[in-house]
Amino acid sequence: MAPHTGSATPEQIDTLLNFLDEHRDLAVGKLRNIEGKVQAKRLWEELCNTLNSMGGCTKTVQQWQKCPLFVTASQQQRRRRSAAGSDVRSRLFQVEEERAEREILQNRELAGIRSELAGIKAELSQMSGLMREYLNNKNK
Repeated sequence: MAPHTGSATPEQIDTLLNFLDEHRDLAVGKLRNIEGKVQAKRLWEELCNTLNSMGGCTKTVQQWQKCPLFVTASQQQRRRRSAAGSDVRSRLFQVEEERAEREILQNRELAGIRSELAGIKAELSQMSGLMREYLNNKNK
């Protein structure tokens, strides 16, 4: 395991970027199946040996992979999704709260309507009774 001995030189960075430009699948993290992982490991070891032999800093494969210049598209997508995910979650929470508030208002309105209907029903029942009484008295 090669020790980390400082920052990469401009030449090492150029070599790193050129290598990743030549090996786009490695750069964007598309080597995911078994053969791809073997190929990715081989390519990273090749790159690591090349970079370490250039006379600048020396790093392990893992240290070169964590180089701030090397952020895969999939890592960028995960970061975006995570950020977007928190936005989506907060929006969903907001929508759910609004839905719950509407439901409460609707339930209150329905309760008010039911109460009014019950009052109307009672009045109709009373009027019906009075009508029957009136008709009974009229027919006598």
